[in-house]
Amino acid sequence: MHVDLTAQEQALDRLFTRVEPLSGRRRGRPRALSLQAAIDEAVAVHEGTLEKNGITVTVGGEDVTVTADPGDISQVVHNLVGNSIYWLSTLPEGKERTILIETRRTPQDEVDIDVSDSGPGVREEIQEMIFDTYFSDKEDGIGLGLSIAGSVVKDFSDGDLSLVTPGPLAGATFRARLRRRVG
Repeated sequence: MHVDLTAQEQALDRLFTRVEPLSGRRRGRPRALSLQAAIDEAVAVHEGTLEKNGITVTVGGEDVTVTADPGDISQVVHNLVGNSIYWLSTLPEGKERTILIETRRTPQDEVDIDVSDSGPGVREEIQEMIFDTYFSDKEDGIGLGLSIAGSVVKDFSDGDLSLVTPGPLAGATFRARLRRRVG
């Protein structure tokens, strides 16, 4: 008997990826790294899903050096890109499916990572709840992705995660603002 475990494997992978920051794992030693290189590595994890769904990803802006555990940057980008992929996959066939990730240093010497998509966006009536732990607007969502990403940004850089409206694309835009270790 042949059993296709791909769906179960993907579900477990998503769950472990989201739960890992809560597991108490020891973080690696922060080191200077190219923010865009770290973002490229995090996006590469989604390569097959992006291709399967016809989604184009562009990484642009200023390549800033930050001092961080690469896993922290990866966790934030992984969650935000994963959300974009989900919502873009709900669009009707033939609609543009684009993710734009931009990085920049602010005049206050903070660093922003903006993740925008051409999806349906965040409905106004739920915008206040989307960062709450266990809140999800996805059919099979568990409500940890944005909460975990926000916690990681707060923990490693005294930053915050926010919804930006309007963004450069028609869908949702999330901004991770890093305030520490950005030099």
